[in-house]
Amino acid sequence: MNPQQNSSTTALLAAIRSGSLQDLEAALAQGADPTEPQVLLQALRGDADRRQALPLPVLQALIGAGMRIDRVNIGGRDPHWVSPLEEALSEPFRAALFLPLLAAGAPLNVTGMLQALVRQPFSEYGRHAEQALAQGLSVDSRHFEFSDTALHIAAWRGDLAWLDFLLARGASLELVNRNLETPLGSAVRADSVPAARRLLAAGANPNSRLDHSTLLDWSSDHRAMHRLLAQAGAQSERPAKRLGKLDKLWDACHEAEGPEQQVEAFGAFLRAADVEPAWIDLAGALTRACDCQDARWGMLELTEALLPTRTTAIDCDPDGLSADFYRDLVQELAGLGGPAVDKLQCKTGQPGYVLSFEALGQAQRWPLNPAHEGFDCGFWVEADALLKAHDKNLRYWRMEFDSVELVCCVPRKVAKLWEADPIR
Repeated sequence: MNPQQNSSTTALLAAIRSGSLQDLEAALAQGADPTEPQVLLQALRGDADRRQALPLPVLQALIGAGMRIDRVNIGGRDPHWVSPLEEALSEPFRAALFLPLLAAGAPLNVTGMLQALVRQPFSEYGRHAEQALAQGLSVDSRHFEFSDTALHIAAWRGDLAWLDFLLARGASLELVNRNLETPLGSAVRADSVPAARRLLAAGANPNSRLDHSTLLDWSSDHRAMHRLLAQAGAQSERPAKRLGKLDKLWDACHEAEGPEQQVEAFGAFLRAADVEPAWIDLAGALTRACDCQDARWGMLELTEALLPTRTTAIDCDPDGLSADFYRDLVQELAGLGGPAVDKLQCKTGQPGYVLSFEALGQAQRWPLNPAHEGFDCGFWVEADALLKAHDKNLRYWRMEFDSVELVCCVPRKVAKLWEADPIR
């Protein structure tokens, strides 16, 4: 961009911030480029300090001048592209921009749009959700940050109109978000009894988990919710004495600071959980783990020694979550015991990535929307489903250490013992 173009663009952005149609027309006459990405972002943000949206005549003038309205980057240097319609609904004072942008052709059928609509009154925005679905947007599409589906958000908000709309269109009751929480779990967390009742009537599993507890145990301080779940057949955890012992031993596995302490804690947990002796080789584990000075990688070493299974440690630094990272991860999981993959590709989508490959004789397509803090939980849901299709007796299991995730492929009965952090 030459100095004259830079000056005219600066004048254009200033005109948008002030909401002056006269200044806008002057900046355009000086050669300002309305297709620059920051122009649309500024138009959507308006005067954020005063919480004033861009006047509609100014918006119409920008659209008429050729401003791009297909997508906007709200991530700055860490790009995250969303529909301008989603950004228009991010604050109440911007909502007036929604209909003009929609009429001008801004896309509805993009990931994150359904979640934005569900936060609005159904009476006003239900028809737009219907339009987005008709254009091909999945009712189970996930939000880029927390992997919430629209049903998660409607359940959390206790919005029965949106719940009925989504359930009637086949929204999944069992998909989990980044916190491994089902929509029923979201309703329980929000203590929304009407929403929970509606989800249970639709077939939601009352024995899903929330924050490493059963829903019934989690809701013990919420009498009405607790009674509703109990009536629906929700179960409590195992007897308190045994559960308490295992919980303490499992916590000790996380708290152990060095490889020797990790080996001892992990072995104690396995023995208390009545795992077959063949699964434990403490002497071999101690010999191998003591060679590793870093505790996180020591856990990798001792797990490989304790269990006759392949294990990998994945560096999940947010700066490294690229298309290459996800493609390589699929190959690693195949090496852990999953099915062989062929024709593997990972392409950049809007937003996130799309993994495509062949496995078990079928084409696989996994859309991913990585959060800035780590994985899209949907990756693990898809990976575990593929592993179960390959071998119903195997499960992936993972443990997090800061930005490193330990992942191994274990028999189902062992994964069930480690219910604190399973990939279901």
